[in-house]
Amino acid sequence: MSRNGRAFLLISLFVICSDGVFVWLNYRSAQQALERSLRDELTESQAAFGLKLTSASESMQQIATFLANDDRIRDLFRQGRDAALAEGGGPGGPAAARLRQQLLDLVGPGWQRMGENFSVRQLHFHIGPGSLSFLRVHKPNKFGDRMDDVRYTIVAANEQHRPTRGFETGRVYSGIRGVAPVSAPDPESGEIVHVGALEAGFAFPTMLASLNAHSQASYAILLSHDHMTRNVWPEFLQTMYRERPPVAGLYIEAANSVTDARVLLDALSRHLAAAPSAVHRVGLRDQTVAVTTFPLRDFRGTEDPTVPDAGRVLVWIDATDQQAAFEQTVLTNVVVAVVAFVLLELVLFFVIRWVTSRLQGVIDRRTAQLSEANGALAQSNQDLEQSLDQLKAAESQLVQSEKMASIGQLAAGLAHEINNPVGYLQSNLVSFKDYLKTLFSLVDPERIRPDQKDELAFLREDVDELLTESKQGLDHIQGIVRDLKDFSRPGEDQCQRVDLHAGLEATLRIVEGRIPAGIT
Repeated sequence: MSRNGRAFLLISLFVICSDGVFVWLNYRSAQQALERSLRDELTESQAAFGLKLTSASESMQQIATFLANDDRIRDLFRQGRDAALAEGGGPGGPAAARLRQQLLDLVGPGWQRMGENFSVRQLHFHIGPGSLSFLRVHKPNKFGDRMDDVRYTIVAANEQHRPTRGFETGRVYSGIRGVAPVSAPDPESGEIVHVGALEAGFAFPTMLASLNAHSQASYAILLSHDHMTRNVWPEFLQTMYRERPPVAGLYIEAANSVTDARVLLDALSRHLAAAPSAVHRVGLRDQTVAVTTFPLRDFRGTEDPTVPDAGRVLVWIDATDQQAAFEQTVLTNVVVAVVAFVLLELVLFFVIRWVTSRLQGVIDRRTAQLSEANGALAQSNQDLEQSLDQLKAAESQLVQSEKMASIGQLAAGLAHEINNPVGYLQSNLVSFKDYLKTLFSLVDPERIRPDQKDELAFLREDVDELLTESKQGLDHIQGIVRDLKDFSRPGEDQCQRVDLHAGLEATLRIVEGRIPAGIT
């Protein structure tokens, strides 16, 4: 890959990463805005639930207070309590049954109409202290049971002689309760004595329907298994679980849509333990809903913060439009990022192409200039090499000349030193030959013994040969000296004409002793 290709790839990768970060940041921002909006709506729905629960319990308390102040009702309740206690407590005997029926005849028809018109459910007379059931107007065949460990609103009202209200689970079902203490004059002393408590209540479905009608939120009341087993009669609990099995350990007491609540609760089951109050988006049929849960506290839990939650409230809203807007925003961001990336890539491509073209032109010009400079430099190098060769040759020639000059000077010196003694020898040898001739001429053959004549003749002949050979040797030495002087030519520093053949002959005579035999 070329350098431009690598640069384009690196810049493209940087742009892709930048676009990715841009899309991710916008996605996170849109997601946080969506979650914030949904959380605000669900928080408003939670607040609406709390207000509705308070309002409903206050309404039930008002109804209970109104009935508790009716003279006929409180007198019959007092008489029934006295009869039940006199007949051994609990359900009592015939007198208690008669008074119970009279009280039912007095309030039953009106309470039935209240239930038909306003969906109220429960009207219950409790004898104090604690909670002893005297009459369940809504279920008149059930009475005489104690609920001291279940009906804390009743126990508190009988113990403290004050109205109480709130959510509470009874032996059969859960409801929103309003409790008023009932007092009546004692027939013997005339004093006002505390008789018991009157409870009015209605079930969650009525309240949830009212909430859903005035808002876009849906609700479900979820009760924990521990809460259910602690309060509900076992036979009723088995029937309730059989008809509506718990999901994730929570029983759906009431819901705007039990089916939807089961689907949503099943989807949230793995998140409830870690983040029960988190907001989640869940697909429900053809919708996207935002769902969360918040704690449900009963009357006992509001009085004692250490008591565990009775359960949770599941609330969900339709978030289809918000989800669609979020997805559209994300899609728009992605499209914008892709378009921006393509445009940047095109701009980058043409910019790199233009810059590359310009740089290529500059490179070509610089390359041409560099080629010219390299050619000139090569020629200069060639000239320098030639000059260096010439210099080396001159240096070699100079060294050779110096050597030859030194050899010539040495040869000239040797020739001079040899020439003088040789000259003396030649001169003396001539004189010595003359002296011998003179000496031999002075010898009288007559006076020489016969045995010495031969020896004398030999000496004359041999001395003559010796002198001749010595003369030849000296002539040869003198010739070599002359040849050395001719070879070295001392004292001559200018070029002169020479006899080349004579020089070669002189040189050969000098080296004649070193030439192998047979070479001519």
